[in-house]
Amino acid sequence: MVTYLPEEDRYAPIDTIDTTKVRTANISGTELRQRLRDGTEIPEWFSYPEVVKILRDTNPPRSRQGFAVVIDTSSGGEESGDVLSSALQSALNEHSGARRVTKLPSKFNDNFLVHELVRAGSAVILTTSENFDSIISSVGESNTYIIKSTGSDTGYQYSISDGPTEDAGTTCETAVEAFKANGFIS
Repeated sequence: MVTYLPEEDRYAPIDTIDTTKVRTANISGTELRQRLRDGTEIPEWFSYPEVVKILRDTNPPRSRQGFAVVIDTSSGGEESGDVLSSALQSALNEHSGARRVTKLPSKFNDNFLVHELVRAGSAVILTTSENFDSIISSVGESNTYIIKSTGSDTGYQYSISDGPTEDAGTTCETAVEAFKANGFIS
């Protein structure tokens, strides 16, 4: 393994130096991923600026990453998804600043389209009564939220990630808090 020697402004194999006498600087892969995720500076000595730019472009911080909200209407019917998707789009437009919020009609739930919108940094809201595993796979689990809808005599109810069942307004509030907690919106 190679390490950086800041006092000498050079790199050296770690097994050729006495680390008790010489100051070294390293960034682990985990630390690099964390710096990319939160936008923290990556020191000049770590890599060429061109390489850091490519890494930042391909690994944007959470606040610039897109995400998908899949509303599962298999139990609640298509109308239940339409109600929540409109409310959620409005809530996200209010809280997400410059991020585009795209609400896709169920006929456009194409993996490639959803993946490209998320990759471009959009928040994508889609409703489906069909299997959505392929969408989760193409977008990534950490960038996908699943909301299940159910219909009842008292109206539509929703649950995020098998959490408590809530009405549309409360579900929107819970979702916005989850997006904030995960760094997607501020």
